[in-house]
Amino acid sequence: MKIILKTFCLSLVFTVSTALFSQDAGSEKKKMHVARIHSGTVLAAEIILDGADVPVIKNVDPLEPASRITSDVAYAAITIKADPGRSLSVYDYVLLNRRKDEFKCIGIREGDGDYDYQKWEYDSTKPDKLYTLLFKVQLPAFNEKLAYSLAYMLNKVKAEEVNIPFVKPGNSFTPPSKIPPEGMLGVEPGKAEAVAAKPEEDKKPDGPAVAADKPVQEAAVKSPGMKTAKPEKWCTLTMPDKTSIGQAFEVKASISERIKEPTQVGANLYCRTNGRVSAGLYASAPAQPAKADGDFIFKFDMPDKDNLESVQVMVFISPTGNIDDMKASATGPDIQVSGATQKAEAPPPPPQAAVKQETKPEQKGPEKDLLVDKSVDNYGWTFDNGQEFPGATGKISIDKQERNSLKLEGNFSNGGAYVQALHQLKNVDISEIKAELKYPGSTNLCMRVGDTSGQCHQINLKLKDSSDWQKVNFQIGAYLADRNSPAAQAVSKYESWGGAADGKWHGPATFVSILVGALPSKADKITLLWISSFKLVTK
Repeated sequence: MKIILKTFCLSLVFTVSTALFSQDAGSEKKKMHVARIHSGTVLAAEIILDGADVPVIKNVDPLEPASRITSDVAYAAITIKADPGRSLSVYDYVLLNRRKDEFKCIGIREGDGDYDYQKWEYDSTKPDKLYTLLFKVQLPAFNEKLAYSLAYMLNKVKAEEVNIPFVKPGNSFTPPSKIPPEGMLGVEPGKAEAVAAKPEEDKKPDGPAVAADKPVQEAAVKSPGMKTAKPEKWCTLTMPDKTSIGQAFEVKASISERIKEPTQVGANLYCRTNGRVSAGLYASAPAQPAKADGDFIFKFDMPDKDNLESVQVMVFISPTGNIDDMKASATGPDIQVSGATQKAEAPPPPPQAAVKQETKPEQKGPEKDLLVDKSVDNYGWTFDNGQEFPGATGKISIDKQERNSLKLEGNFSNGGAYVQALHQLKNVDISEIKAELKYPGSTNLCMRVGDTSGQCHQINLKLKDSSDWQKVNFQIGAYLADRNSPAAQAVSKYESWGGAADGKWHGPATFVSILVGALPSKADKITLLWISSFKLVTK
């Protein structure tokens, strides 16, 4: 009897030990990759570059102002398992970068559903559903770490910030239905599968060893230092991660389901200088004739340019090869540039002894006409389709039937928020803007002006509700010096971002741009603006 009892006890101990061991092994295999926040548990956090398969937000209000983020744009998605019965809205959280710049939530969805501008809040979260918050952010500089924190905005007593480890999944976000219950926060794409497959590594194959063909093929396809982006559904771009002055490089544009008849495919390279200031056209590659979809290779040289920071390629389709006639375009992410000549700003003059001066009215300087130089295309203005809101197309041209005016056209039938005409400036200290324009269907003119700190000032000017020509005189110098000055009567809205980020003017001006968006009065979603005169009165 003692022997039987002893044997039974040993068996029981062995069984319990085995069960505990199995439980530990199971818990180790399903290690949790999550983070706790105010509203629930974060299961995944991913970030993709603008121009990839960016989620579309339905029913966007046409009066929604253009985004303040215009360079190095990316989209961040945070998927959470909310505590049951909570309310959750786009106003609950913001993302913060290392400089504490705030990036607002632009969309929220339940499960694998759509993002809808009109569905901005869920009154009571469900225990069997996942919820995703979508943010539009600005990427850090190429030599800075990809780091953001999630801040809860509704607690006025204490700050609630949680550092979130983001990963880049490729061209599209992982659907919530594919996120495992134990989470995948901070787990690089593909590594979860590798971890799960690791116990099988010790298992010897039954047959002879076979070379792993697929990994070898992938390695052959992926060249080091190259990246791939899909800015439009019809275009995939392959380009270097970075380049340097004097180092030529190639960009491959793979076009599908777009070219239906003989046309031409061209490519331009645009650049930014220190502080991510847009510096206009940098280089152009000759257009290539095309009869069908395929791969097109464009080569660009890299001449030196003062304070050059990055370049950005735009591929376009045009029947003539001229960008003014383009039918579609696709713009890739920034390519960082090293080795450019760095020129510091001139030091301020030494202080002078105070001299009693007689107060005199401000003397206006000469006028700079931005619609007079016929030696360059479109009087020196360039077109941009607001890439951070994919879908908009358009162009700028000279309309000989309308006073030889600059014509800005935006087509928003496939989405998008704005298009713009931009003119670079050098050492222009603006006092006043004098323009004559025709903008049917709109009572506001949206304008951006950049200063030397890299800050962008966006000003909406009031217009008459008219389809005829009208004059605009705006005392921009007085307004930027004091936004409560009489000049403010002409302004309906003001925003600023980037650079010094202080809402103050740091002259002189580096660029000026005019923006148009979709108009509620236009059923065809095509917006037209003509500018016959645009003069800058200098100080």
